[in-house]
Amino acid sequence: MKPGLHTRRPNGAPTADAPRADDLSSRRVVVAPPLAMDLPDEPQARLYSAGLPVAAFLMAMAAVAFLTEASHLVSIPLVAGALTLAGLSLFVPRRDALAPARTSRLRLPAAAAPPLDPWSTPDLIGALGLGRMTRDGQGRILAVNDEMARMLGHEPDMLRGATLKEFGIDLATAPEAAFAAKPAISALDLSLPGQPTERWLSWLELSERRKDGTVRHHAVARDITQRKTAEAAGEVSRRQAIEASRAKSRFLATVSHEIRTPMNGIMGMAQLLGQTALSPEQSTYVGAISTSSSALLALIEDLLDYSKIESGRLDLDPRPTNLRELGENVVELLAARAHAKGIGLGLYVAADVPERALLDGGKARQILFNLVGNAIKFTDRGGVLVKMVRRRVGGVEMLRLSVRDTGPGLAPADLARIFMEYEQAGSDAALRQAGAGLGLAISQRIAEAMGGRLTAASKPARGSIFAAQIPVEVLEQSSPGEPLAGKRVLIVSRNRMEAEAMALSVGDHGGMAAIARTVEEAAHLAEKNGFTLLVVDAALENDDGALLRRLRQVCGHDAPAITFVDPKSRGRVGHFRAHGYSHFLPRPLRRDTLLKVLLERIEEERPARRAMLAQARSALSVLVAEDNEINALLARSALTRAGHRVETVANGRLALEAATMRPGMRFDVILMDLQMPVMDGLEAITAIRAHEAQNGLPSVPILVLTADDRAESRQTILTHGASGFISKPVDPARLIAILDETVTV
Repeated sequence: MKPGLHTRRPNGAPTADAPRADDLSSRRVVVAPPLAMDLPDEPQARLYSAGLPVAAFLMAMAAVAFLTEASHLVSIPLVAGALTLAGLSLFVPRRDALAPARTSRLRLPAAAAPPLDPWSTPDLIGALGLGRMTRDGQGRILAVNDEMARMLGHEPDMLRGATLKEFGIDLATAPEAAFAAKPAISALDLSLPGQPTERWLSWLELSERRKDGTVRHHAVARDITQRKTAEAAGEVSRRQAIEASRAKSRFLATVSHEIRTPMNGIMGMAQLLGQTALSPEQSTYVGAISTSSSALLALIEDLLDYSKIESGRLDLDPRPTNLRELGENVVELLAARAHAKGIGLGLYVAADVPERALLDGGKARQILFNLVGNAIKFTDRGGVLVKMVRRRVGGVEMLRLSVRDTGPGLAPADLARIFMEYEQAGSDAALRQAGAGLGLAISQRIAEAMGGRLTAASKPARGSIFAAQIPVEVLEQSSPGEPLAGKRVLIVSRNRMEAEAMALSVGDHGGMAAIARTVEEAAHLAEKNGFTLLVVDAALENDDGALLRRLRQVCGHDAPAITFVDPKSRGRVGHFRAHGYSHFLPRPLRRDTLLKVLLERIEEERPARRAMLAQARSALSVLVAEDNEINALLARSALTRAGHRVETVANGRLALEAATMRPGMRFDVILMDLQMPVMDGLEAITAIRAHEAQNGLPSVPILVLTADDRAESRQTILTHGASGFISKPVDPARLIAILDETVTV
């Protein structure tokens, strides 16, 4: 059809004939649009065909991310991408629109595209329950949807043209320097003031400078009040849990103290009573009291330890630790149990074991204490040997603590369940009732928490070996050398375990040692090797030295002789010296003491020096600060029987006065309880140390009597100036030994 004026008949057939007068009324004039023939196209902006749909999709994904509380690292790039793509779609011309001019045969003029605002697109943000807002450079609100107005608690018309500060919301816009080069995105959690209940919004804002120089801040917000409420409730619960844990810790410490205090009196008095003149029947009753109280104390300690682990309080506290001292201290604590049963207890620490290492010494001590205690409990003949050796597993330094006993052993079925809670093995009903079956379970938990493991190997009637292997960080290597090179030592003892530990130590330091159980075995060994030193178990010797005379006869020369004695045999030392023994070794043996005696580094005047020291020790002046009358009586009785002068006070204030307000009189050592009325032990120790510092006085040794074995508590006590600890319940023999060691140092 050509351009021009056309008519259409009623039947719809178009014609170009001249119009007639009778149908002029039925005609409709259609004006053809102007034509543009052979005109060049002008470059102009055209919208990307897929820009806005993709931008809307990205904005929807960002909203979903907000609703699912995804990370801002996910939602922020989605919003930025959506807004950038929308801007490109609106303002950037298509590349083909900028192509060289071409001619067009016929072109209809395009109507001017209305300006598009990304917020004027279908409101997906509002449909998703998100609020949106646009502000200018001065913070005035230009656009806001209904959801945002509802969140802010005002009508949309009230918000437009105002600033958020006018409504009490202190929300500053991003500084212009932040988006001078490119749009900047900021995010924060906003608390809304003036609401009936506290309300929180998660606020995400994109700031940009447009091409015309104007500034716009586009924000999307989500109501996160429920999340914030849940977080606040969770924080309250967390703080309550922490406080409950602290309260439980204090409760356990208090229970431990309150239980150990009367147990200390029962066990200590039973031991003191056992040292008096008793009939055989009375001795049996006293022994039953001691055995029952020891079993009860072990049960209580296991239950307290297990409750700590079950409450999640198994926190490690790695500290520099002397590994040799750790082992020697545990063996010394348990030696009395072994000696009471007539079995031996020996400790061997390999020469390459580090002098100091980083580990939780308290937890390692607890593992070793449980293993050695179990071994002693189930061993009636022979003895127990504790070994500490160094291993390297997978490039990690490990400390192996093994405990071997000569007890009844375990069947394979018992080994499979021995580390379970409340499980015991063995057929002896008396032994099965001597504990709660928690010691090994606790030790295994501790070993695993330290990154190690606990293993067991056993055969019926052949004893057992329990071993803990835990990682350590070496701080100081040991350097034993070979000080015993050329020394040949003959050890005569029926106690195989102790003799083996001694022989291994001699060998580690360059010497040679052999073990004989009888005089005949000693003679056989002496024929092959000439020995330079004899070490004889006091349990085999008579007061007249008959065994030593026979040994020297079979050995063919008067070799120097040493005897090793337990606490019960120390009263016989004078007889031994009178019949040829030059020195004695106290059981259990310490390596340093063994080396000093074997190397004969003791001065010639040592016997006289010992006598003087013993006389001085018998005159020690001891102050005991203890509010419990039974415990005070126990300490006073034990110390008085050892020949010391004792004064007791009932609280820290009296202890402070006795230690600082008597001119010309000072105590040689102070035993201080912690929990006392008027003034507790820590306050008294601090005041005594301050008095000594002000007056230039030497520090008197202060030993703390405590049932609290927590590492943090002991560290606090040392920080206040204490010299050491004595754990409750106090063994009288152990008390005297610690007192002697403290004063000698």
